[in-house]
Amino acid sequence: MLSFLVQTSILRPQQFGFRQGLSTSLALLQLQDHILEQKSQKLLIFAIFLHLKKAFDTVDHEILLVKLNQCGLRRTTNKFFESCLSKRQQFVYANDIKSNTRYVAGGVLQGSTFGLVLFLLHINVLASITKFNTLLLADDTTLT
Repeated sequence: MLSFLVQTSILRPQQFGFRQGLSTSLALLQLQDHILEQKSQKLLIFAIFLHLKKAFDTVDHEILLVKLNQCGLRRTTNKFFESCLSKRQQFVYANDIKSNTRYVAGGVLQGSTFGLVLFLLHINVLASITKFNTLLLADDTTLT
């Protein structure tokens, strides 16, 4: 699925998180180049650094399903993701004690390939809704 999002240019070039050939170092070099370019033009530059706390837990399932549909993932594929996201349950097991089972209202599975891809798709829109130079690296965003 990640290759589909890359091949169809759905993931914006400003998204460096979890993508082959796009490292943290490359993101930092791009940021440095942007700052130096602005400085050479004698422009004032400022940066906003954002970090989403519990980022994978913030994904709204309904919004994500709409985004999947907009990307061209319809019918069977969208139904597959809908079934994976809806009516998920979780519990905690510690010291031989199991908590009550509760439904998961939002978020994507952490530690799974699908979870990473779905999160990238969800956050991808940040690069298009601002006039700032935007760099995205998983749950970290830099606006300059």
